[in-house]
Amino acid sequence: MIRLFGDNISNARMTSKMEKQKEYKPNGVCLVSAEDTHGSTSSRSRCLHLYLDKTSVDLETLSYCQDRPKHFSTFIYAFLKYISENYETYVKEIKERVNSYRKEYRNNFKHGRLLDSYILLLVSFEIFQEYGCYINAINKKERINECNDASKSLLELVTEMTYDIYSDEPGLLYAKAVDELISSHYISLSKSDDNNMERYGWETDTHYFLYPDLVLGEVVKFYKDQGRKYSASKNKSHMALDALGLIEKDGNKRTVKKSFPGVGRKRYLVIDKNKLNDLLLEF
Repeated sequence: MIRLFGDNISNARMTSKMEKQKEYKPNGVCLVSAEDTHGSTSSRSRCLHLYLDKTSVDLETLSYCQDRPKHFSTFIYAFLKYISENYETYVKEIKERVNSYRKEYRNNFKHGRLLDSYILLLVSFEIFQEYGCYINAINKKERINECNDASKSLLELVTEMTYDIYSDEPGLLYAKAVDELISSHYISLSKSDDNNMERYGWETDTHYFLYPDLVLGEVVKFYKDQGRKYSASKNKSHMALDALGLIEKDGNKRTVKKSFPGVGRKRYLVIDKNKLNDLLLEF
């Protein structure tokens, strides 16, 4: 299934009738997917997104290939033939390389699927370059340089993708809004040893204890004032914050019971201040 996203079509989830389902910022990208929807963090992390512009196409190379329609397909056929003849060797090598890269880079990626995409593309490129050496199209030094450049380019692409994927996620949007609302004193919080009860919750040295419904309302208003829409429900917001590791939990519940002066025992959305700051530094 091929979906085209241009300036006049939002980078969105399209229905089976090719109608817009949910708005995202427009992007010039062609998506090849087996899924009817493409928008969640896990779904968008399955592959690397390569954005195209006018400089992305080498017109000279394109013209060369157009004048020789069998040139590229013949080369790919020869490459696949080379792989099939060395299948047993490469199956073993690929497993070893993938495991090695996974150990080396597992802490560099925010989402495990981005790590897998990076590793598989890099290993494929390495094998492709090895074939280039085999047919004497490049030498060993050129192969090493090309592979190093590929690794660097893929890492840069993953960094850009990570920001792109998470910047529209409810958890990050919620975290940014809460941080801004508290920093600007639009939302006031009581200190844990203070009898002066504020409307939105409490604050300790390490955590924010927020009334979920009231704060969600302010988050929605925060983005509405910017001309944006925050449409995640309370439960979905809490799930997203939990996925980012920002909140404390009470068993399976994403709110925690706590007693403060004058209010008794109530449930709060508890956000870890240090984890919130660390997350916002990344974005």
